[in-house]
Amino acid sequence: PVQVKLDQYKIADFNPSTGQYKFDYDITTYNFNLESQNINGSSISEQLETNGLDMTFCRFIELELKFLIKSIHITKQDSISGSVPECFIFDVKLIYSYKGR
Repeated sequence: PVQVKLDQYKIADFNPSTGQYKFDYDITTYNFNLESQNINGSSISEQLETNGLDMTFCRFIELELKFLIKSIHITKQDSISGSVPECFIFDVKLIYSYKGR
């Protein structure tokens, strides 16, 4: 699963006639896990909706994604000698931030 943390403003409205934004500067934080295929077969966009997320760009402050990548390195020598292959786990954290803008 991908661990998700999203910070966004509670409300952000855009008035197209004036070109101005109106913000409620209270911040809402969402924490949840995304599965590539949920048990009930829902897509990632459906999972976002289930968690009550509105991914409106103007409300976006910061998005953090954390996940693991597991890898096995098998060489020809390993297969010939019967050695145990090298195993790697990479902890990945991606942060998309608009703080300080």
